[in-house]
Amino acid sequence: LPLSEPLSTARLAGAFAAVHAQHAVLQSRFARGEGGQVLHELESCTTPARNLTAFERQLAALSNGSVQLHAGLWCVGLDGAAGVDAGHELIGRVCALAQRSLNIDGGPVFLAVYFERAPSPGRVADAPAAYLFLVAHHLVMDAVSWRIVLDDLYAAYQGEQLPSPTLSYRAWAAALE
Repeated sequence: LPLSEPLSTARLAGAFAAVHAQHAVLQSRFARGEGGQVLHELESCTTPARNLTAFERQLAALSNGSVQLHAGLWCVGLDGAAGVDAGHELIGRVCALAQRSLNIDGGPVFLAVYFERAPSPGRVADAPAAYLFLVAHHLVMDAVSWRIVLDDLYAAYQGEQLPSPTLSYRAWAAALE
């Protein structure tokens, strides 16, 4: 998502953490059954994702070390990318890396990366000041869910209290059985 104005990374990280905590399915882990079928672990996983260390190393290498983690939100500075084209190339490479890093077995199944370029006199006036990339595994997010998650992210960023879930994922899954 291109953004016309930079966002507060502290507020955005807080909003992302609130949405992540609000929607237990975003903390899910999955396992493979004996026949290879995918089984959902109904217990929300609060332990760190196993493959994030590799993602962190690759992300730091791609961004020349210009990366910070704020409460689950990866922040990548674009100042090291020379020019708009180099910035777009870096964004594309980091987004592809984030997508490849999704892992249903060990997590994560939902990632957020915030890209920001510091204001400068040489910046193209109509170029976005920042970008927000959200990626989720298709097992935990569909088109309707994206709308809900984005609305919740916006509300949490604005400082609003998120409403209680109407039906938890656990209750919904139990009702299906």
